[in-house]
Order: sequence, then structure tokens, then C-alpha cells
Amino acid sequence: MQITPKSFTLRAAKNSPRFLPALMRISTENMFKMPALNFLEPHARFHYPHCLVSYAERSPKPNSINNRTCAYVLGDSGGYSLSKGRAGWVFDWHDRKLADAACRNILNWYDATADEGITLDVPLTTPIIGKQPYIQNWQDCLNVSVDNVRFMSNASPATPLLNVIQVSKEQHVTDTWYNTVKQYQLQGWSIAGFRQGALPVALFIDILLRLHHDGLLRKPSNRVHIFGVGTARWMFILNAIQQHFPDVRFTCDNSNASLVSGRWGDGYPTPTFANDNIKATPFPGKKELHAQLTAAGIKQPYQLSFEAMHTQGLVADFTGSPVLTGKMPSDFVQGGKLTQDGYEFLRTHNTWAQIHHMYGLAYMHHSDCSHYWWLYEQAVDAVFTALKPFHQLRKETVLWVN
Repeated sequence: MQITPKSFTLRAAKNSPRFLPALMRISTENMFKMPALNFLEPHARFHYPHCLVSYAERSPKPNSINNRTCAYVLGDSGGYSLSKGRAGWVFDWHDRKLADAACRNILNWYDATADEGITLDVPLTTPIIGKQPYIQNWQDCLNVSVDNVRFMSNASPATPLLNVIQVSKEQHVTDTWYNTVKQYQLQGWSIAGFRQGALPVALFIDILLRLHHDGLLRKPSNRVHIFGVGTARWMFILNAIQQHFPDVRFTCDNSNASLVSGRWGDGYPTPTFANDNIKATPFPGKKELHAQLTAAGIKQPYQLSFEAMHTQGLVADFTGSPVLTGKMPSDFVQGGKLTQDGYEFLRTHNTWAQIHHMYGLAYMHHSDCSHYWWLYEQAVDAVFTALKPFHQLRKETVLWVN
């Protein structure tokens, strides 16, 4: 079943969870130059005024972030880029003169750019990656992160800040990190840990319960962000959790839509209800697909519409996208390669597809996603059971209408 804006009715909680597409520098620049693809603004081909942008992806050129009129932007400090040893970020982070200067630059960027910001943490993967010679173990990660939080909170920035809780598969690491950073109660919390967003639900709920029990989810700290999460499954779970934390504002992010288009030239097909995560597939214009079509004797497939190409079995179904409506593959392809404009249309389409897949599955009851009701019930039961000792809550399991 194809998801369209009219195909589902949303009855969300007061502060329903929000997914934040993580934008890269080149995309923010191109969105400014191509207003039809700037989905942060109402006049674009589709409108979704929420995103995350990393300090590492900041742009000195005119861009859609600095020139926005209505969108919410969460600023990320760039800890992931720190762990990767990005140029200019490799130095002795125990030298507070250098580290404080880096934190000050981030705060200045937040105040000029973001609605909320995240403190600069050192991810637990940093010693494993090995690009930061002065970060040798998880204790170094924690010590530098705490020093960064202390400096950034004492600097009294104009931008609200979220403190970072790193979650590890090793319980003592998670315990130590949580017990150390919880004393720095800012305007909320961001939870990170496992690569590729593989944060087990049980560990996430465990952190929430700790924060709740310690009184750290009350205003003004009633804000929780999860790094690296962008599937319908997680939107289901966050909606279940939201029922028991109606005053907490949840967000999550990932950059998959940009990565699959920019790195591999792949596209997300028109969303369906078959799986909790949509699979990228070769997009018209990808070199490998071009070679396959040429070898099959199909000389000018890009002159066909997306629907015609799909009907003939040449590509996946990309029809129904407001980004690609009225376009043909030939608009994006030259010499069997995607043009720069083609990549931007593909990235914007992927963003639309991911958003509609997540919200469509999370807020729509449909026979093809009946197995998600079981998942949702499990999430509700787990949260309700865990929270019951703290306060009595009425169990609600229906978020959908129609």
C-alpha cells in the first residue's frame, strides 16, 4: 500500500516523537540554491521542518540552516567526527586550553545556528577507531566528556544544551558514565552508544527509568534525544514510551537518506508496510544499473517515466514521491551518471521516503503490519511494568484511527 499524506490520520501525543534527518554540509548548501528541495520551508516539494546538523558539517556558504524561516534545528557537537580523527580535531584533549577553545567554537556556532545543542562528548568507540592518540580507553572518553560538559555549562550559552549519556555493552561502563554525568543537569539528555544505531530497547528504557527515578526528566530537563535511530520500529517504541512520559519531548536522528544517495547512488522505493526498515535499491542513473540496462539492449530507458520503468521491471517503484512527481530519469542522468542536481533530488526523495515510512508504520493500522502491534504491545507492557512502582498509569495501547 502506498503511503500518501491522505492515507493515514495521525492522533499523536501532545509531544509526539520527532525524527530529525541529519543533514550534511553539501545538502544544506544545495537546499539553499534549490528552494524546491528545501523541505525545511513550506514552499518545497514536501515540508518537514525538523533536522539535525553537526558542527562538523557547518558551512560558511549560504545554506538552508542559517537562512531558515520556521524549522527546528538540533545542533550536534560533532563527537562522531572527533572519534574519526577529523582534520583539526586531533590533539591532546586533556589540554583544557585547546579543548575549551573547541567547545567555545561549538557554543558560538550553536548560538548563531541551532535551537538546541548537544554537549561535546567523546564516543566510546574512539579508542577502538584509534585516530585520537590521547584517548586510550573508556575512562579517557568519560573524563574528557565531563570536562567538556563542565566548561560548556559554565559558559552560560544562549542555546539550551543536552548532556550526553554513553551506553555500553559493559554494564560497569554505563553505570559509571551515568552516575558521573547525571550531576550536570542541563536542559535535557541525549543517549548514544552502539554503532549504526543498534541501541537495545531494554538499555534505552533502563536509562529512562534511571533518569525518571532520579528526578532528572522534570522540567527544564524533560528532553531526550537518541542518536542514530531512524526506523519504523523505533518510532513504534518511542510512541509507546511517550504514553508514559507525556511531558518529555523525544527526538531521534540518522543520516541514512543522505548516505545511501551520496555514497552509493541508491534510492528508497515508495514506502510500503512490509518491513520496519526500507531497503535502498539502485536508482536510475547509477553506473552499475546503466551498464546492466545497456548490456540487456535497452538503449534509452531514461526517456521513460519512473512508472513505466517500474512497470517494465527495470527499476523499483519510485512513483508517488512528491519530490519526483513530474520528473523523468533523463532529468537527472548524463552519460550514465547522476548529475549533482540528480543526487540532490535523490537525497530529498530518500528523506521523504524515510519520514513517511517511519510515520506511516508508526501511526497507521493496516493488516500488512499486524506484527508491529505485537511489538508495540511488548514495548507498552515493558515500560508500564517498569514504571508502575513509581506511579500508577493508565495503560493506553491505541495510537491510530482509521
